[in-house]
Amino acid sequence: MSIKKLILISFIGIMVGGFISLLLQPNEPKRKIASGLGVKPLVQGKMHRTMDVLVEPVGGIPDREDQDLTLRASIQLLQPVQGDLVYKWHLPEGVSLVSGQLEDTLQKLQVNQVATLEITVQGVARLGEIRHITLHAFAEESGGRIGGAGLFTNMPEQTFVKDESGFQQKQSASKSDLKGIHF
Repeated sequence: MSIKKLILISFIGIMVGGFISLLLQPNEPKRKIASGLGVKPLVQGKMHRTMDVLVEPVGGIPDREDQDLTLRASIQLLQPVQGDLVYKWHLPEGVSLVSGQLEDTLQKLQVNQVATLEITVQGVARLGEIRHITLHAFAEESGGRIGGAGLFTNMPEQTFVKDESGFQQKQSASKSDLKGIHF
């Protein structure tokens, strides 16, 4: 084999090996670059949330859609807010309110204080069509809204949840999942 072929094959081998090693390298955060420029990376997540909102069924999920389902929600402020807290339940098509208020204002809720709300609905069954009922709570603050939300679903095993890698479908439900989904 000539020396030119040997050099060419060696060069191609080094290039291919370098390219493959770049592809196989773990994806590392680029925080060092950002901090070197004086830029602070945006921190998000549960550490900086304003409130916890949890929605769960009282007495289980009915077998038929013509039976009542009572939902209990708890809202806990984790950080102070300037104004009153407004809440709104959002019912999907086919679900009707039997008792309770779909929206109202909670006045003077303090940090770590828990407000409890209840509504009763019909149109949700354990094995019926997938239904998502949400509760949004928010306050107007500095020209914008801050708040949180809670979600109830009659089939938590068919619900998408967000984790570090993005939204993923849950494959099975645990006993704690059946109480409602909290975020």
